[in-house]
Amino acid sequence: DVAAVAADRRIVGLGAGLKLTTAIYSIGYLLALSLTGASWKYRVKNVFWAGISIGMGAVATMGYWTATMWQNFNSPFFPFYNKIFKSDYYEFVNFSDSRFFPRDIYEKLFYPFYFVKQQQLVSEIPFRDLRLAICYIFLLLFLFIKIYEVVRKKDRNENSPDHRGPSQNYKAVLHFILLFFIFSYIVWQNTFSVYRYIVPLELLSPVFIVLIIGYIFPYRQEIIKSSLAVFALMIFTVHPMCWGRVAWSGSYFGVEIPAIENLEHSTIILPGYYPLAYVIPYFPAGTRFVGVANDLIRPDSNTLLQTKIKAIMQKKGPNPLYVMCKEDEVNKTTIDLLNYYGLSYVGQACKRIYSKIDKDLILCKIEKKSSS
Repeated sequence: DVAAVAADRRIVGLGAGLKLTTAIYSIGYLLALSLTGASWKYRVKNVFWAGISIGMGAVATMGYWTATMWQNFNSPFFPFYNKIFKSDYYEFVNFSDSRFFPRDIYEKLFYPFYFVKQQQLVSEIPFRDLRLAICYIFLLLFLFIKIYEVVRKKDRNENSPDHRGPSQNYKAVLHFILLFFIFSYIVWQNTFSVYRYIVPLELLSPVFIVLIIGYIFPYRQEIIKSSLAVFALMIFTVHPMCWGRVAWSGSYFGVEIPAIENLEHSTIILPGYYPLAYVIPYFPAGTRFVGVANDLIRPDSNTLLQTKIKAIMQKKGPNPLYVMCKEDEVNKTTIDLLNYYGLSYVGQACKRIYSKIDKDLILCKIEKKSSS
């Protein structure tokens, strides 16, 4: 069964459930299966059972989480696909990040060739990588050879009597991998175009290349030499992204929370877009955190989530209020944001939060403005 080319179908579903961005490979897998096989009846049957298996795997890894999201936000994939699920907690739009999509027809058709030089087209961090461009070239070469074979109406091995050519099983594997690679790439480009989500195709690229080389060249020695030359080119030209590293220690983040009285009963406002959730587990269990401006929340939005945030801000009581942010966020934008919710800074009452990740993290005392 050619479906054995890939791992067990349930593993594809398990991966999609663990990380939703990998669901694009489930789509690529099913589309590749739909064009692989001797008859349409066989293909339909294969896709049907593969879909069932993938679904079972996805339910195993994300079933509990999607049920929890449904219970809390009336949407299993909140905030995504809210045009479909229409959760009142978010606007009725399909949330997406459009920063990295191709900007014109040339990028859309030849995006991998733009990655051969240092750039940030599909990532927040600069990088250079030839792998997808090389796969693109080998795919074009393979298509040229296939077209040549069709036009000449002769088997590619007629002029090589001492070589029987790739076996039918080899061709089936090649056919499936090429289709999976192409479909997954197309879905990736039209769904995310975020480079870190295409890592599975990066990992598959050597297999992709070797299979095509094996189809072109009849002898093992030629395949090995050609493959090594291509891999050397890939290795010595790549410039991977560097997201930064920290030294090994007894703590992943090295967070030290300042000693503040009654912190366990405090409400802490997160006013910006910096990823600071890693700090939260280091606070007392009773501390409440409220994000007021990020990818999901805007003060001017008319959503149930924003309504609940306003209710928290307007709630009367003696519990202390703080803002946790980076030093460069103590600016007019944050002050205006606090003003919107009827809050203001209390003098210079800020204390530093020590962290190996962020060196300029602070916790500032705020208070509600008088209603007079």
